[in-house]
Amino acid sequence: MSSLLYKDHTIRAGATRDEITGEYAPTVQISWQGFDGQRETHSFTLPQRCGTFYEANSAALEEGKAWAQRRLVHLGP
Repeated sequence: MSSLLYKDHTIRAGATRDEITGEYAPTVQISWQGFDGQRETHSFTLPQRCGTFYEANSAALEEGKAWAQRRLVHLGP
């Protein structure tokens, strides 16, 4: 598992391993400071499967950054 601070969003990336296929599913948890001062979070698992933990972790970090960017664009200036 790895962590990244991206535009005031803490992104935690990891992967879960499918014991039958041996593939890894990228997982993401994002947290940020809400407008009311409370910590907010969003978690998801990507549908894609990767051959290694490293590939899954990298995909999760990239998707986490993209999600945070979409959130900021949606909020506007």
